Amino acid sequence: MLIKDVEFHVTPLPPPGVDGVLDISLFQHFDIDLDFAARSLNFFSADHCSGKILYWRAPGVAAVPYVTRDNHILARVMLEGKELTAVIDTGSPISTVSFDAATRLFGITPTPRA
Repeated sequence: MLIKDVEFHVTPLPPPGVDGVLDISLFQHFDIDLDFAARSLNFFSADHCSGKILYWRAPGVAAVPYVTRDNHILARVMLEGKELTAVIDTGSPISTVSFDAATRLFGITPTPRA
């Protein structure tokens, strides 16, 4: 596969031990396979038969519908029976919920620290 005119910016932003960051706009040209267990990322031509991307035997597979908005991956998720829109941030080491959503959906309010 070939993609032309890809820009890479030289920056001090990647954390130690990381050589670079791939922008989501790069993924618009390919189908991708993120295998977190194997720590691998594979790119595939988007020109294939619909639903025929699975190339390995697996006991289970998940296909998650998503949209991109302003270079963010958004997906609908369920949290404690409540449907939310989540941003999938593969660069974040933690998962968060905003105070507003926690209060509105679960009745949780911030407790001041002593």
